[in-house]
Amino acid sequence: MNFRRWRARVLLLAWWGGLYLPPDRRVLERRILPELAQLEKFRRVLFVGVRFYTRKYPRLFGPTELVTMDFDPRLRRYGAHEHVVDRLENIALHFPHESFDVIIANGVIGWGLDRPEAVNAALAASALVLREGGLLILGINELRAATPKLEGLESLRRFEPAIFPGFTTPRVVVATPFDEREHTFLFFRKRPT
Repeated sequence: MNFRRWRARVLLLAWWGGLYLPPDRRVLERRILPELAQLEKFRRVLFVGVRFYTRKYPRLFGPTELVTMDFDPRLRRYGAHEHVVDRLENIALHFPHESFDVIIANGVIGWGLDRPEAVNAALAASALVLREGGLLILGINELRAATPKLEGLESLRRFEPAIFPGFTTPRVVVATPFDEREHTFLFFRKRPT
């Protein structure tokens, strides 16, 4: 095992043990989530994909209503009080149209949501439950082989790139020490219908 892989494994274990916060999680937890919690226009947020390291996220949102979702029923304990067990493609079965101000799907595409058709269906369903002008935040590992390309997906036509407060572009790439080498945050706004 080379040094880079060994270092990545040590840092991963340190993260899981609460001793290290990876750069992409720093951006999410210290910049994106606190900003969302402060903006009054974002009162209802859907966070897709929970694990042990997301268990503190409901506390970060304060008065903002946070709903979580994951397809694995064993992970419910890491979600918010209101938690849905299902795949993102089926979100419109659980909530009426325009139910959310923000949808965050971080580490979902390429980590279980791997086929372009499934990603297209998930983004189309997200467009249904996201209010007009609402934010869609995707966190993806573009260099990971399992991550499908988003360019050309029909459902992305329902969104336009957006600049999130504190950033200067709708695409923010964060270098990481792990095998994926980088994590990209993509910010979109739902287009008017």
